[in-house]
Amino acid sequence: MVESAVAAIVVTHNRRDVLEHTLAAVTGQTCTPGRVCVVDNASEDGSEAMVRSRFPDVDYLHLADNTGPAGGFAAGLRHLAGGPFEYLWFLDDDSRPSPNALERILDVSRRLPQSGAVGLDGGRLRWGVPRHGEYRVSPLDLPGAGPVRPCDFVLWDGAVIPSRVVSEVGYPREELFIMMEDVEYTNRIRRAGWEVVCLQEALIERAHLGSGGAGSSSLPPPWRGYYQTRNHLLVIREHHSVCEVVAWLWRLSKQLVTTVVVLDRRRERLRMRFLGAWHGVIKVSGRRVEPGS
Repeated sequence: MVESAVAAIVVTHNRRDVLEHTLAAVTGQTCTPGRVCVVDNASEDGSEAMVRSRFPDVDYLHLADNTGPAGGFAAGLRHLAGGPFEYLWFLDDDSRPSPNALERILDVSRRLPQSGAVGLDGGRLRWGVPRHGEYRVSPLDLPGAGPVRPCDFVLWDGAVIPSRVVSEVGYPREELFIMMEDVEYTNRIRRAGWEVVCLQEALIERAHLGSGGAGSSSLPPPWRGYYQTRNHLLVIREHHSVCEVVAWLWRLSKQLVTTVVVLDRRRERLRMRFLGAWHGVIKVSGRRVEPGS
């Protein structure tokens, strides 16, 4: 069944083979999106040729530069703005949804009168610090659905967001590039008065390639520490909360101790954390450290 009210946005960068498997899963849904838009963050590995050959009905938006997930999803939303779509489905290129994923998520979104974002992973913000897997209240009573937990934020990989919400709250903050961009965006949706919930069903298989490699046991590369530290501070500065800044400092201190005591590549990791902190203080944003460096 084709769901003409839904458009899927898949952001990719130099992952041709992985992207092929993801698109096969997206186009093979029991509830197929009316349109699928691939936003290519300046790939150089033949991704575009593969998509145009294997998936000719997929929209392909090739960006001139790598803008990260924040810029990629913002570009996809702009590309689809004004279209007939009532819902947007956000996907990373290394995440493979189960055949009924969209059907299940969309069902929850349609049953919530103030649905702002329905994701598959989320949590609370405690003094501005993301706490994944912690939830604000008991599950909502939605017969036929798995546990649906109100959140302060959800990860946007796999999330469904109504287009009317995007029209109200705007686009993701492109200057964040990567890390905290989905936390900021979906929490902005909640702060605007919309419901943000997590559907606790195993509906997507994530490879976590951007976290250092396949498998959850892989250590994140040092460059991610830069963006995590910097963007966390950039986001909470908008809230003008002394408590949130203190919580950021406490979190950073624990991360520094962990780096010294436990992790490898200590000097590089410490340098990235301190640089991220400094850039957060002086409000430097954008792509400043190359992923993979």
